[in-house]
Amino acid sequence: MYRVHRLFGLSVLLTVIITASSALGAGFGLYEGSARGNALGGITGRADDPSAIFFNPAGITQLEGTHLMGGLSVVSPVTDVQVTTPAGPLTTTTERNYWMPPHLYGTHQVNDSVWAGLGNLFPFRPRHGV
Repeated sequence: MYRVHRLFGLSVLLTVIITASSALGAGFGLYEGSARGNALGGITGRADDPSAIFFNPAGITQLEGTHLMGGLSVVSPVTDVQVTTPAGPLTTTTERNYWMPPHLYGTHQVNDSVWAGLGNLFPFRPRHGV
């Protein structure tokens, strides 16, 4: 049992060290907590995987043992903006881009009363050129 706790602690430390970066607040919010959660429309009341850390952290108490989950979502927004000007209608279309925000979650049941969880996700898309 000691080995499992030590391995979990080492995994958490390694995840924090590898994914540490500066925060850029000039993007727009992406609430892509997990691919499965997005497909289900957000799983606020249901917590049967570690992505509950994003949607409802109290839900990790429904998970027994140790769980790890990782993945990415694909976001490809396309926008057409139409405005009326004195010279007539004007339409602007955004350039097609693809972003893939990753996510990684880990939970561990320490005992019958204590659970621990760590989530690493990227809820903001950085500005162009950054």
